[in-house]
Order: sequence, then structure tokens, then C-alpha cells
Amino acid sequence: MPKTVKIVIAALLVLSLVVLSFWAGYGISRVLLPTGEAKLMREVYDLLLEYYVNPEAITPELLEKGSVDEMLAALNDPYTGHINASAWQQWQSYFEGDFFIGIGVKLGEDEGIVVLGVVPHSPADEAEIEPGDRILEIDSESTSGMTPEQAALAMRGDEGSNVTLLVQHQAGQPELKPITRERIDISTWWQGMVADDVAYIDIDYFSDLTDDKLLFALEDIQGDDVTGIILDLRDNPGGVIDAAAEVADQFLEEDVIILSIVYGDGSEQIFTAESGGLAADPDLRIAVLVDGPPYSSPGTASAAEVVAGALQDSDGSGYSRVCLIGTETYGKGCMQYIIPLSDGSAVSITSAYWYTPSRYPSIHLTPGNGLTPDFEVEGEAAQLEAAIAYIAGL
Repeated sequence: MPKTVKIVIAALLVLSLVVLSFWAGYGISRVLLPTGEAKLMREVYDLLLEYYVNPEAITPELLEKGSVDEMLAALNDPYTGHINASAWQQWQSYFEGDFFIGIGVKLGEDEGIVVLGVVPHSPADEAEIEPGDRILEIDSESTSGMTPEQAALAMRGDEGSNVTLLVQHQAGQPELKPITRERIDISTWWQGMVADDVAYIDIDYFSDLTDDKLLFALEDIQGDDVTGIILDLRDNPGGVIDAAAEVADQFLEEDVIILSIVYGDGSEQIFTAESGGLAADPDLRIAVLVDGPPYSSPGTASAAEVVAGALQDSDGSGYSRVCLIGTETYGKGCMQYIIPLSDGSAVSITSAYWYTPSRYPSIHLTPGNGLTPDFEVEGEAAQLEAAIAYIAGL
């Protein structure tokens, strides 16, 4: 079966597009199809018929739209959209957890496009772009009305090519910043000790490599008299869903439900912990740091919410072993298929809803209805202090 369909669950398409670790082929008849844009529209329409989570919304009237973009926009689904060929080529490396071509910024929305973070030593860092800066224009095009996803896509391009940003610093006049795109290594990991017996693991994004890195970290702390682990999922927009399930598996006992997925045709899939992971010791305390709007955009979202929700629900009532600390998460309870098209581009199609164990089968996460922490704490430093105190039993 050809490796043609990438299955994703993500809050921000450009930052995550969270992926199940399996691929599924698709066979669409292209006999006697019209040429050009009309052909591509028919191709996308057939895929929507097969995969879209709400089949009733896929009507013949969609084919009367003027383009693929207009057809998909008519669904009024922020997660279903067209990915141009250049962006799709670069995103595939993101799925694999390797690198992408860009300038090295993480974007959010706060009355415009705002910089949330800058990758150290990246082109953006060297151009002295800082968190809090506003991006007013990208190659002379105003960012007014753009989403962070659209702005991030506009900043992508070939390695060695240039992009010019009009940047408004928090103090001073707007400044033009010509920046050369480079290969940006994707760091989904940071680990260390924040106290004598407390390990700290920070996952920025779930890729195909994340579980291997987690296993290495957990093996590394074996025998170190660690009494607890702080798992930092703040500002994590999502990633590979299978990687998220594998990460959750390391903290859970065998057969504990991780998440449930319900597709548009009514079929369902349930992920359970398989073997009891290296951090499943009932005496090992786990503090999970989470966040979301308005403190971070999107904050802890989609696949990151899969992990946080599975760990929180595994503790039953109360927080005797696992504690979520921070602010309410984003609320992204749907997943997408990312399917390559015949012209080299791709389409993202919302294909299913997913549920945490406690919400299944009644309600999935939605923006404004994310996971509620056990301890509501604002501020990054205060959240970390609260996590250390929780593990210490204070």
C-alpha cells in the first residue's frame, strides 16, 4: 500500500500537525476527470467524501466554488485546508522530528501576529527578533487578518532564500528585517534535574523521535533515587499522535486507556497502555505543567493534551500520583488526515474527534473547553515551584 496518507492531530498546522504513526493508502479514481483547478477540486472533493468527520457537510454545491481554497473555506473548519507544495515538502521533515527550513520563530496571535519564542542561534535570533515583537508585514504583505499558521507559512521557503519582515519591537519604530532562511533543527527535548530528587523533562513537540528520547531519559535517571518527574508540556502545540500515546504509555500501567478516537463513519479506535512503562511506578509522583490562552497561544494543545489528559485521568479522583499544574489548556479535540495531492500539494482534512478517558464518549475538547489543571497557577516560575512542592509533598 503506498505511503500517501499522513494522519494528524494538531492545534496549529504549521507547528504541529500531529501524526499517527501508521500510514494508509488511498485509491481515488481519476478517469475522465477535468484538468487544472477543476481536476484538483474533484480530487479534494472525493477525499472529503471519504474522510471528513461530518459527511453531511460534503455536498455537490462545494464543487461550484472557484478553487480548492474556496471549497475548503466553505466548510468553516479552521483545521481543514490546502497546503501548497512547498510547505508540504518542508512539513514532512517536521513529522519526522528532524528539521525544517525557516527563520526560527514561534508565532501567536494577540491583536495581530506576535512572536512567542525564538530558537537560539537561528536566523531570527541573529536578526535580534525577540519574544513580544509584532510582525506587521512579510515580504511587503500586511499580516492584518492573517492567522499565525498563515504567517508562519509565509515565512517558510527554500534554504538560502530571503524573507523581509517589518517588525514592531516593544519599544521603538517598526524596522525592516531581511533574513535568510536556514535549516532549523527541531528540538523536542530538554532534560535535567531541578532538585536533588526531581527530574525535569520538557517536550516542545511530539515527533517520531520523541519516544526514543524519553526512553533514553528515563533509563538515564534509573537508580538516581528520583522521587518525581516534572513533565513540561507548556507551549506544546501537538505532534505525532502515536508518539503522544507512546509517551503516555511510559507513565501508565498496562491496559489503562490513553485516548479514544471516533471517526466520521462512526467507527472508533481506543489506545491503551501496552506494558507498564519505566515511569509507571505508583510511588513516583508526576507533575505535568500545562498552559493555554490567554497566557500562551496555543499553549498545551492537541497531542500534548492527549498525554496530559491520559495522565490526569489515570489518577482517578484526586491527585495522589499525577497532578496537572498551570492554566486551562487550549482544547483541541479533533484530528486531521494530511493527504498528498496529484499536483504535489496536500490537503488537511478533519477526520475524527478524540476523547480523554474521563470525557469519553460524551464530549471532546474544544477551544475554551480544555483540560482543567488540578492546581491553577499562573506564571512560569510559580508553576515550576508548585510542581517541585507537589513532588516534595508540600
